[in-house]
Amino acid sequence: MNAAVCSASVTSIAVVAWFPWTRVVIGAEAGRPAWEVLHRGLFLRSILPFQGRLYATVAMGGSMKIIQLYPRSPHPVLAHVPNDFGVLDLCSYFLNRDRCLSVSARDLPSVSSNSIYFSLHRDPVVVHSVRTGFSEQLAVSCQIHDGKDRIRPSVRPFTIADHLLTYCHPHEWTKGLMFHEYHSIPESFEELRKNIKAKDSELWIPRFAVC
Repeated sequence: MNAAVCSASVTSIAVVAWFPWTRVVIGAEAGRPAWEVLHRGLFLRSILPFQGRLYATVAMGGSMKIIQLYPRSPHPVLAHVPNDFGVLDLCSYFLNRDRCLSVSARDLPSVSSNSIYFSLHRDPVVVHSVRTGFSEQLAVSCQIHDGKDRIRPSVRPFTIADHLLTYCHPHEWTKGLMFHEYHSIPESFEELRKNIKAKDSELWIPRFAVC
């Protein structure tokens, strides 16, 4: 499950949650006794909270569209993604499928302005300049394993971009792991796998029935 805090009104907030393998979006607002189903049947590709609202890219009618998930609107479709946009271009609009964010390059000078940081399966951290169109792989020299065995020690200190991108990948962030190092964990990392399995066994998530 993934969730975002949104503005229900000027004086209250709402929590909106969605599920990677279930096409349903639910929300809870202050003062309401239970969760409410906001959307059904949407295959969410990417989700972006911005200024109290929640947006997503979805596949509708044979094409990709950008819609407003929350607050609900009678006309939720805001824009149509051009058909000649590939998967890489689509990722440039949103940082990750289940979490993303925008930051100020003025307040974080180590982050390039007018740029998008995103990830692909083979390239954990990539920065793309919107202004020049130039893309650069940032994590190539930081790989600590080759998919099977460790090849170098952890590269520290981690950059602001590493921390921000890790936040956008809840699977690593909730385990306290840096995404660009542990987006895949080799079988040879036996001690780490053992610790993660032990922590996971302590979790208990009650079933939630959506009517």
